[in-house]
Amino acid sequence: MLALLKDTGRDKAVWVGRSSTSFPSLAMYLTSTAHDWGCGSLWTFTACYPEHCIAAAGLCVPYGLIELGLEEILKTVDRNIYPEDEYPYGQWSYQKFYETDFEKASAFFDADIPAFLRASRVKGNPESVGKPGALAHVLKDGGWMGGAEKPDPKYRHIPLEYTVYDSEDTFNEFVAAMEKTGFWAADAWYSNHDRNRAYTLKNRKNDGNLEFPVLFVSYINFSAVPAAAVYTVPTDKFQQIHATYDTTCATADNPKIMANMRRQCKNLKEAKVDASHFVAEEKPAEVNAIIAKWLLEEVEGIWPAKWAGKESVL
Repeated sequence: MLALLKDTGRDKAVWVGRSSTSFPSLAMYLTSTAHDWGCGSLWTFTACYPEHCIAAAGLCVPYGLIELGLEEILKTVDRNIYPEDEYPYGQWSYQKFYETDFEKASAFFDADIPAFLRASRVKGNPESVGKPGALAHVLKDGGWMGGAEKPDPKYRHIPLEYTVYDSEDTFNEFVAAMEKTGFWAADAWYSNHDRNRAYTLKNRKNDGNLEFPVLFVSYINFSAVPAAAVYTVPTDKFQQIHATYDTTCATADNPKIMANMRRQCKNLKEAKVDASHFVAEEKPAEVNAIIAKWLLEEVEGIWPAKWAGKESVL
């Protein structure tokens, strides 16, 4: 990220989660993507190199969590949903499975990429909230989807409307990309929890406290909550987007998982979207609107126009 920044000739950037391509007019400020493990990289970067950050936004995975390793993650497990005797690793069982049998964990995805990408990106289900998630069983089952050797080929035929893809062409683009690269390299993110924690704790500045604007976006029943109520929170300018139906990160329902972010991001905004973990794909319009609103209202001098009284000059 530092090399990318240097190559642009700039010394600071707005690091924006997942939707930067929707804001071409902001390209001069170098926007970047952060979702899932992208957040791990982003939050490590913001903690260790805050002098290179104008603002930052992340989707689904909050600050002060995954970049501090599995040790930190396990502190946040909701034991009302995941009793320790039955679910020692809570919903994070799959992360321990990577450490236990990495090659088996990774090979499963490559065995049938179209079937996996179809099944793994179904839309969020409100009935799943508050119940043990499927990923809580991976270590016990000795593999994904009940311990199967590969995804069921029938998953290839899941109707498009049940997935987060907006078209078959989009789905085919995902498949082509993953068939080109495979999953092994991306899965390697899960193999360095202890190293990630040590690096972040050793190199972070200001005890990990972030003073610049931050946005966090997660998932909730967006249609039932007025936009103003969703966006307005006591803290100020670090932005996080919550996905309501994400049973793994569960940021919308588990305050422990958000504790570090709310304590250390001094200028935080949070927003919630009724969606699954893949919130940007499932609800792109809502996510883009949240990020645009945040950039306009909270990141001074970034948006190419300003409000004029009650009237917009855009």
